[in-house]
Amino acid sequence: MKFPTNRLPSWSLATWLFIISLFLHISLVLVLRHYKNPTLWENGGIAEYVFAGKGLSFDFSRPGEPTSWQAPGYPYLLAFFWHLFGFKTSAGYLCISLLQALAVASMIYPMSSLTERWFGPRAAKWAAIIVCLMPLYLWYPTRLHHTAFVMAMHPWLLWSWVCVADRGRVPHIVAAGVGTGLCALFQPVLLAIYGPLSCAFVLAAAFKKSWGQFSRFLAAGILTLIVLTPWTVRNWNVHGRLLLVKNSFGKELWMGNNPHATGTGYAVGGETEITNAYPPKS
Repeated sequence: MKFPTNRLPSWSLATWLFIISLFLHISLVLVLRHYKNPTLWENGGIAEYVFAGKGLSFDFSRPGEPTSWQAPGYPYLLAFFWHLFGFKTSAGYLCISLLQALAVASMIYPMSSLTERWFGPRAAKWAAIIVCLMPLYLWYPTRLHHTAFVMAMHPWLLWSWVCVADRGRVPHIVAAGVGTGLCALFQPVLLAIYGPLSCAFVLAAAFKKSWGQFSRFLAAGILTLIVLTPWTVRNWNVHGRLLLVKNSFGKELWMGNNPHATGTGYAVGGETEITNAYPPKS
């Protein structure tokens, strides 16, 4: 069975696997109960300042220092649910965990559609089964971290850009452009994929003189920049230099190359993050 790329598959197996996947995700969230006392890493500390009305700030070289250490999406999401359900309540964390479960379970649809397009219906069915049962996908929605949303949105973004290529309509252009911008505000690493991809699409369309396709890709790219521009302007005003979304390169370089580096983000023993055990000296 063939599915056009501008329409999600409606076949029963994908729908049943989505239901099964969502059930498994929600069950794990409720059984593991990480939302009762979650680890929030830097996102939590930054979100506390956002919640207090002090913007994206954190305690690095001095208390309450404006930062672009993390992308703003998840800290603002945490602060939003704190305003809805109370500061650091389990109810708010549970709602975020359930949203993450829904997002990751929904990956079955774009993964099925894309696999069907490139490898055929049998491969699409196996892809849906793998997405439904893969331990990594089952685990991450139980953690209060932006990784779950990022891994969930990745195939949706790819599907939307492919739709733009296939004579996509305005909703596909908006989904690709605005969606890429919003997801980059959670994890800008996605721009390393969709930036070159969109540029390649634009150049290929221009080379073929397919001006309709060219204009669609260009419009989607402009929408992405429109979404990112306010935050880039904020970074310029705060840091005095061009910074698209975030910059944690210094921390990552220290974690992997300091004299105590273990090849992971943790010191020997695996309990303490290496930047906490051996903070870099200015």
